[in-house]
Amino acid sequence: MSLVRIKDLNDIRHESGFAYIAFTGMLQLSLHRAPSAAIVMEDGVPLPGPANAPYEEIRRVGRGRYSFWHDYVYFSTSDNSDPLINGRVYQIKFVEEKRLFRFPRWMAHLRDRIMDVCISQRRASLPVNFIPPSSAPESIKNDIEYAVRTAQNLIRQLPNGRQDLVGKTILEIGPGINFGSALLWACLGARVMVADRFLAPWHDEYHSRFYTSLRNWISQNMPYADLSPLDSVLSDGYTEESISRYPTPVERLAGIPDECVDIVFSNAVLEHIADPEAAFRQMYRVSKPGALGIHQVDFRDHRDMEKPLEFLLMSDEEFALEFERRHGECGNRYRPWEYKRLFEAVGFDVVSFEPNIYAADDYLDQFIPRLRSTEVSKYKNVEKAMLREVSGLYILRRATM
Repeated sequence: MSLVRIKDLNDIRHESGFAYIAFTGMLQLSLHRAPSAAIVMEDGVPLPGPANAPYEEIRRVGRGRYSFWHDYVYFSTSDNSDPLINGRVYQIKFVEEKRLFRFPRWMAHLRDRIMDVCISQRRASLPVNFIPPSSAPESIKNDIEYAVRTAQNLIRQLPNGRQDLVGKTILEIGPGINFGSALLWACLGARVMVADRFLAPWHDEYHSRFYTSLRNWISQNMPYADLSPLDSVLSDGYTEESISRYPTPVERLAGIPDECVDIVFSNAVLEHIADPEAAFRQMYRVSKPGALGIHQVDFRDHRDMEKPLEFLLMSDEEFALEFERRHGECGNRYRPWEYKRLFEAVGFDVVSFEPNIYAADDYLDQFIPRLRSTEVSKYKNVEKAMLREVSGLYILRRATM
């Protein structure tokens, strides 16, 4: 026997474009064995859909498209208005099977605990950028320090420092949970763009505190900076005038015109991409002739940084499943010399590669025999010296015409 149930959507947050995200807490609505049959309602009327729409269509087209993903629903309103202020009620409607017997109390408690664990695991499997960040003062402080350090890493690579930012267009790939580094560059005169497959949505408590703190830091430490980009974000959220946002994987960079970028920057991002050659072709496409590329790449196995080469022991098939399950967050296991070859293959000049993290000798001593004994790894016969470098900084240049 089945029952039709309706559940209110209360915790709604803007994701990007016309897309909004709400936590349902209901795993059964999207088990991925088949398209979800649940319906999103607007003031009691089903949204026009289509249901199970691609996420980029929800973001860019909207008009009532929606899709369930794990414990969340991504949706757009029927007229692309803001559900946080349009005064309408949003609900999900779904069918629940009614059980013909009642669980004993102890079994019901066990069932609920199992469901709690499943929900926690599902939420943990979300891309990092979609998990609400901590707004604790210490977390904000750490995030400010990281954003400033990242921004300064780019500035240090420019011949004339911050003066070289003025009037330049900078594309940051994979900015993370905030756009602090890009907005700092904007305050120094750059036009900034960010692109990410999982572009972080606005979380009001976190981002309002973070950008207020960042504004205070810049005001105290960079009195020459123009704070208007941050003032705009704090008053109006993300707008095209303050920062251009592209919810797209680097393998596509959809929506970014050809030859429009002066500097392409990434920090610990390119190791997470599924198709490096396609990504590097897109980076080349959007770069102006003479454009600079600055990319810090961490080639370690991110599942355990103290054991940075473990994923090299896996077969291609086994690793492909692991990479997909972790949304690429374990790293893609390409090695530094492979990236150099791919950068050059698409047309970049590799000006330099500076290794800055090395695998420990004692780890290599116990890892190499295991690598040599495996029958499934394509890295089986790589020399020990080539495996030592596990992180480094690439400086690229697109040749002028």
